[in-house]
Amino acid sequence: FRRVLFRSEVVVSMPGMPMKPVSARIPTAKAGYQGTIFLPMFGDYVATVTLVRGGNRQVGTARLSLPLSISR
Repeated sequence: FRRVLFRSEVVVSMPGMPMKPVSARIPTAKAGYQGTIFLPMFGDYVATVTLVRGGNRQVGTARLSLPLSISR
């Protein structure tokens, strides 16, 4: 079994907000891909993940929610 590795690119935007999207290249790790991307505020985001290997390109999206939780 040989694992095929892709170059991964992630772009995260906040729909409805006039802010520049946050982007990063996520490096390969033993279990696949692992990395950190810093988002500037709480709220709902859309992440577009692109995997590229040679001329092959795969694109997917994920919704992220970072709720503000205040406890006493």
